[in-house]
Amino acid sequence: GKSSDGHEGNLEADDSAFIFFMFVIITAIVVPWILILFKKIIWTVCGWYKLPLDFACACKNCSQLKEGMKKELKSSWLTKGLAIQIFIISILLSLLFAMRGYLDELKKEFDPYSLLEISTSASEQEIKTAYRRLVLATHPDKRNEGSETSDKFMAIRRAYQALTDPVAKENYKKYGNPDGVQRFSIGLAVPTFLLEKGNRNIVLIVFFVFLLILVPLAGWWVFTICFRYNKHGVYPSNSDVFIPRLKKIKKADGVMHILSGALEYQENINDKDVETEACKKLISALPSRQNKGGSPKELKIRSLLEASMRGTIIEEQSLLKDQQYIMHLAPRMLSYLIELSTEDGSLGLAVLKVLKFSQLLYQGLNFGDSPFLQLPHIDKKNVDTIFKQKAKNAFKNYLGMTPELRAKYAPLPDAERTRDVEATLSALPLVKLTVKAEVKDSNEIRQGDLLTVQVKVELSRGNKGSESTKDEDGAPNAVHTNQYPIPKQEIMWIIIASRDEGRLLQCAKINRKFSSCTKEFSAFMYRAGVTTFEVYAKFDCYRGLDCKETVKVFAKKMQGMSNPKQEAQLQESDSDKNDEQQASFTYTVKK
Repeated sequence: GKSSDGHEGNLEADDSAFIFFMFVIITAIVVPWILILFKKIIWTVCGWYKLPLDFACACKNCSQLKEGMKKELKSSWLTKGLAIQIFIISILLSLLFAMRGYLDELKKEFDPYSLLEISTSASEQEIKTAYRRLVLATHPDKRNEGSETSDKFMAIRRAYQALTDPVAKENYKKYGNPDGVQRFSIGLAVPTFLLEKGNRNIVLIVFFVFLLILVPLAGWWVFTICFRYNKHGVYPSNSDVFIPRLKKIKKADGVMHILSGALEYQENINDKDVETEACKKLISALPSRQNKGGSPKELKIRSLLEASMRGTIIEEQSLLKDQQYIMHLAPRMLSYLIELSTEDGSLGLAVLKVLKFSQLLYQGLNFGDSPFLQLPHIDKKNVDTIFKQKAKNAFKNYLGMTPELRAKYAPLPDAERTRDVEATLSALPLVKLTVKAEVKDSNEIRQGDLLTVQVKVELSRGNKGSESTKDEDGAPNAVHTNQYPIPKQEIMWIIIASRDEGRLLQCAKINRKFSSCTKEFSAFMYRAGVTTFEVYAKFDCYRGLDCKETVKVFAKKMQGMSNPKQEAQLQESDSDKNDEQQASFTYTVKK
C-alpha cells in the first residue's frame, strides 16, 4: 500500500487496526481483573474465606483476636486501593465501549441510499436533488467543522457515484462498493497522527522522556518496594546492628538491647516525649541491666517493651501509640533475629536466648515469671496460691494431667474459671522428643565416622485421658496469648547444639501442622572420646513447654587424626556436604 507521504512499499498507519489491537489488549486486562475483584468481594462479604490461622484456644483474648481477624478480612476489600482499581476499571470500560462503537461503524455495509437519505425506489431526479442538498450541507469549504464533516462529504460523493456512474454502479452491484475489488493491504496498528510530519518532534520528545525519565523512575520505585524489605518485612541493613549485639549477648534480656537499635524503631519512634514524666517513670522502672547504654530513644523503646512484659497500663497517648508500633513490628524483628542467630556460626547459642525472649514477649511474662501466668484468670497474686509446685517442669506436667487430677492438684475458685483454663489447656501443645544417634551399617563409632542423628518430635493437644485435638492439614495454629495484641502463628524450632563447644550445629523451623515429625542430620565425628549433643524442641511463643534431650556419643580414636588443626580442616571441608545431608524431614499427619 501507499504510505501517508505517497511512497510505495512503506507500511502506512492504520487507525482501525490500532483501535482493534487496543480493544483486544484492554479486554484481556479488564475481564480477569473484574473477575478477581468480584470473587474477593463476594468471598469476604459472604464469609466463604478461611482464616489464615486456626484459633484452637477459646480464651477471651484469643476469641477477640479471632473476631478482629474476621472483621479485618471482611472489610479488607473496602480500601483505597479498591476505589482506585474501580476508578481505573471504569475508565477502561468507557474506552472499550467507545472503541466498540467505532468498530461497529466500520463494520456497517456501504449503503448509498441510506447515505443520501432516500428510498431504494427513488428516481434519478430525486437522487440528484438529495445529493445537492447534502453536498451543500457538508462541504468542508463552507462548514469548517473538522475531519468528521469531510469524511461525511466524501461518503456522500461515493454514494452518488454508486447510483449514477455506470462503472461505479456496476461495481456496487457486484462487490458491494463503488471501488470494485479491494486489494489486500498491511498497515501498522498505530494512530495516524504519530506519523504526521508536524508531530514527529513531539513524538520524539515523549519517547525520550519515557525512556530516560519514566522507565528509570519506575525501575527505582519497583526496586525500593521489592528490595527495601527482606522476607521478614524489615530492613535487611538491620543485620549491621543486630549481629554485633548478638555476639555480645549473655542473657535473654539482652535481646531488648538488640531490638531497641532496629532501624525502623529509630526512624519512627518519637523521641520528643523522652523528657516527660510518664516516660521517665517507665525508664526508671527498667532493671539496672536495661538502664545502661544506648540513646534516650533506645531507653524509651526498652521501657515500652518492658512495660508490655510486665503488663503495665500506659495512659499517655503518644507513648501508647509508640508501644503499639513496637509490638506490631516485634514479631518480624524477632523472626529476623532468629534467622541471623541460626545462620552465623560465630554467634554460638544466641538463638536460645532470642527464643526465650520471644516466648516471654508473646505471653506477656517478665524474666522469672511462672509459666502458669500464660493461663487465663491466673495472675501474680494467685499463681503461688493455686500452683504451689515449683519444679522445673511443673507447667508441662500440669498440662499432661487429666482434668480430674488437675482439679485435685490446683483447684480453681469456680467452675467458670476451670472451664476457661481447661479450654486453653486443650489448645496448648505437649511435645515428646526422641533422639537416636548411630553410624549406619556399623555397630561402633570411630573417629572420622559420619554420625547420623535422628530426631523425632511427637506433638499432641487436648486433655490427657480424653479425646485429643488432632492436628490435620489446614491453617497453622494460632498462638494462645492473654494479652499480645496481634495474632501470631505457632512455630517450633528443632535445635542441635554441641555442649562441649557451645555452638550451634543444626536447626530446623517447623511452621505447619503435624502430629509427628522425624528429622535426620549428619555430624562428622572428628574428635575421639565423648561428644555431647544437646537437642532442643523449642517454641517461639510458649514458656515452659520446651523439650531438651542430651545425647553422649563415644568415638574410638583413629590413627592419623590427632592434629587439632587437621581435625578442624576436615570438619570445615565436610561442612557443606553435611549441611545438605542434614536437611532430611519426614512429616506424619494423623487423621
